[in-house]
Amino acid sequence: MKKKILRCISAAVSAVLLLSFAGCVQPTPEEFDTMFKTAVENSFKAPFFYWKETKVSGKNSEYTSCNVLTALDNKYEPVLDESGDYAEVSINIMKTENEKSVYELYCGKSASSQGGETKEMLFTKDIDPETGKSVNKVTPMTAEAYLNHKDFEAYTLESKLKEVSGLTTADMDLTGDKCGIEKKGNVTTVNFILTDEYFERYEKENGGESMFKGSKRVEIEIAFERISHVIVYSDEAIAGTSLTIESEPYKLFIVYLGPKFSIPSYDEKDKDGKNVYEYAG
Repeated sequence: MKKKILRCISAAVSAVLLLSFAGCVQPTPEEFDTMFKTAVENSFKAPFFYWKETKVSGKNSEYTSCNVLTALDNKYEPVLDESGDYAEVSINIMKTENEKSVYELYCGKSASSQGGETKEMLFTKDIDPETGKSVNKVTPMTAEAYLNHKDFEAYTLESKLKEVSGLTTADMDLTGDKCGIEKKGNVTTVNFILTDEYFERYEKENGGESMFKGSKRVEIEIAFERISHVIVYSDEAIAGTSLTIESEPYKLFIVYLGPKFSIPSYDEKDKDGKNVYEYAG
């Protein structure tokens, strides 16, 4: 992962530090289309990011997060190695279902717990939500190799924003309750109802239902020229009554410098002296 490719993280950090709170203005649909296209392109180009996705259906909930992180120095510049590559790239993926952890993944430089050498490794934990028991595997792999692996494709921002990236204001009804476009400083928010024509076109072109099917309203936020969140709202019936409440069955939040985390030790032992992670070769 080269400096010239991933340099933009410093600019992103600097932008966050320069946040201003200007008055509210409402861009025209044409202006918003341009802003939105730019935000999607910038998001796709982001080398480092953290996203958390929430899916709720009745009493069932799913939470997935993906964190692609690099170390920064005291000037908010990425730390480089002697060859100009980013020295401390690491990846963490977490999945939870109904408040129980079901999957963990770590990839990056792993220190030995036994005094051995540091190695670049991929760790996975497949966890049974009922028993809490897990199958722990460790495989030699660099963070860069995993980022380019087919298994990571579902976690890229291109994948998470695939349908979102195809939207324009022509697909959006901006006249409904709580709908419209608002810009405040470096943050622009659009609330809209998707048109029937959009759903018909999407299903015809993609052979399946839109992720927004059944939505009451959708909100997309752009912060510092990148997509920062997508929220789908719906009306949920209150049991035993004719009333409904507004719920959020789908949420996607994105930041471009995520929380720090630690990579496990590849030779970690449990209390019985057995390896915590089984070597997968």
